[in-house]
Amino acid sequence: MTRLRETIDREWLQGRFLVLELAALLDRLDVAAAKNESAVRTDRRIELLHRALAELAAPSATPNRAERLLELYSELADVHYSAPLSRHRPHHG
Repeated sequence: MTRLRETIDREWLQGRFLVLELAALLDRLDVAAAKNESAVRTDRRIELLHRALAELAAPSATPNRAERLLELYSELADVHYSAPLSRHRPHHG
């Protein structure tokens, strides 16, 4: 058996699951966007999600997609995590 075939056999179900999970996330975002379109246009995370999907869909000669996505999402971390921590912590009474 070839290395490609072994990799597909080993990884196929997990990859299929992740793609379906991503499709469900996008569906949920679409439903939410229909209710609050202005928030979708201003939320940088949604923009970065679409950029990440484009990066994944692009043909690549080098297998470093994860690294490129980490670099892309570091843009979000610089903006998102500069907010006060109290916004991100659950309230425990």
